[in-house]
Amino acid sequence: AILRLVAKDPDAWRLDTSQKHRDWTHPLAADGAVAKFAWAPFAQNVTSRLRNLFEGDDARGQGRPPIALVMGAALWHELHVDDLGEYGAALAELADALASPNLAGKVLGAGESRRGGAEGAEGALSGALSGAEGGGADESARRRTVAFWLTPSRTVPAKFTDDRKRERMTPENGDAYARVATESPLFERVAPTGRTFVVPVDLGSITASCGEECTEDGIHYAPASYDAAAQIIANALRA
Repeated sequence: AILRLVAKDPDAWRLDTSQKHRDWTHPLAADGAVAKFAWAPFAQNVTSRLRNLFEGDDARGQGRPPIALVMGAALWHELHVDDLGEYGAALAELADALASPNLAGKVLGAGESRRGGAEGAEGALSGALSGAEGGGADESARRRTVAFWLTPSRTVPAKFTDDRKRERMTPENGDAYARVATESPLFERVAPTGRTFVVPVDLGSITASCGEECTEDGIHYAPASYDAAAQIIANALRA
């Protein structure tokens, strides 16, 4: 959906099978901008990839943090682990990674939320957008990433062909996982602005509103649902 919105190649969103469940990179319409997808189905994978993005091999030569970081993990936890406590612990570890000394100054809100940093969220967002638009070296140096979290899409078990999916990936279970995320440190409020540590994007409500006719397999939805989520993210960044 992000590629449909801002990719340089209008057909880039038509990912072939070699790009499913794999990392990929595509150039965006803005000069020099790229979208990078990292396959990380479990929250623990998100944490390890996050650390690598800012501290490891992915960060080398990059020179500045990404403008936006869009994360999400729940459906594989539902299917393969089925343990809300384990999921909550994994999200707490992710929140700790975002608030670590190495990342707190790079992710918008992390320092203020978990460590009591001095710079206000509004000033940091201004710097982030200035850096994105090609501002001076000082502006780019202090630009910080805005992090988003996608809640799980609404499942329709009646359309599953697998008994294990029908048993574990119910709408009720999905709601329970979404509640665990909402109550986790990821959604801690930042004083004094009141914004959340990570900005939530309620893909669960979006897909539920689209309805059961919008999904053929009970998990993957019509493009309009994901386009709506991508537009919410773009609007938040622009604001």
